[in-house]
Amino acid sequence: MVVAFAVVLFAAPLQLSATPAHSFTPRTLVDLAGRSVTIKQPPQRIFLAQPRHFYALMALLEDPTQRLAGWNYPLAATDPDIAPLLEQQWPALKRLPALQRLPSQEINTEALLSEKPDLVVLPLSQRRHIEGSPLARLLDKTATPRIYIDFNQRPLVNASRSLKVLGKALGADQRASQLTALIEQRQRLIRRRLADLQSFPTVLVAITPGIKVDCCRTNIKHGFDDIVTAAGGRNIAQHLPTANSLLSGEWILRHPARFIISTARQSAGPGGVRMGAGVTPADVRHDLNALVQQLPGWQTLPAVRHRRLMAIWHGFHQGPFALIDLEQVAKWLHPQRFADLDPHADFNVMLGAAAPAFRHATLSGSMQRTPYPPTGISQ
Repeated sequence: MVVAFAVVLFAAPLQLSATPAHSFTPRTLVDLAGRSVTIKQPPQRIFLAQPRHFYALMALLEDPTQRLAGWNYPLAATDPDIAPLLEQQWPALKRLPALQRLPSQEINTEALLSEKPDLVVLPLSQRRHIEGSPLARLLDKTATPRIYIDFNQRPLVNASRSLKVLGKALGADQRASQLTALIEQRQRLIRRRLADLQSFPTVLVAITPGIKVDCCRTNIKHGFDDIVTAAGGRNIAQHLPTANSLLSGEWILRHPARFIISTARQSAGPGGVRMGAGVTPADVRHDLNALVQQLPGWQTLPAVRHRRLMAIWHGFHQGPFALIDLEQVAKWLHPQRFADLDPHADFNVMLGAAAPAFRHATLSGSMQRTPYPPTGISQ
């Protein structure tokens, strides 16, 4: 039986205007670490300990670079697939002070304070490392507020909460409310359509093959695992200990999944799947087919034989865009139930002023042309 669904679209453009400085009133918020933080003035010199949090700023503000003091390391160090697109739109990113050149959780306290930040944004995963440290004590001594947010550990649960915290801190409450309304409406819709689902297709989650290992790093009980579960799938590795995030080739061949979904980003090494700037859907298909040829026994896997091997940009669940992951994965796993979902359009809406930067980026794809179109920004 074919059931027709209607998706309520957010037709009106979301507003990017933030509260003017003269209208900003002191406010107290509770961040994702449960800390009560008071923001007395609209932040104008924001420091990002995790550069990928720039994705949230660009979703909330028309020109986030005007309010940035610096970041721990350049976005290009982790996301060379997307950083050039954003630097074209906001050339100031090329000149943004960075405390170091390579990714690291360590923060040089003196170098940070020399940038005179008036708000420090930190990933929730670093809370135990930072609280009680010399950095925290110096921030307290200089009355520099810090907030913790999270898009990576629990991307679906914490994206809305993090956007609300950031929106309140920046005076972008209205934009944050609009974004979270879209996220929550779509999540309710997906839950409702999956409520009577009896069979959950198995999924092998492969995290950026070719970046750190050939294959396969995976997520268990966090990260992309949350997305697969919410999209009506079952992570084939979900019963394994959470510490075991590296699957052997032998284990994968013994536990064949119906679908294989890889997160992807630019990689200089072999065995990776390209995604982002200057990449075409044909490039993604080429890389996925090459990956299959490089991994022993993969040609025999049902997901490969039936061409159910897909890839999606790793950055969606590193920033506030896990909803786009969720929508695309739901369409892959249950195409009839979600034929009318349009992750292209929703990503465009969420990007706001950043939409032009992503217009020519390829952000998902599969081994075949149909019925799995690539996620991108419509022209």
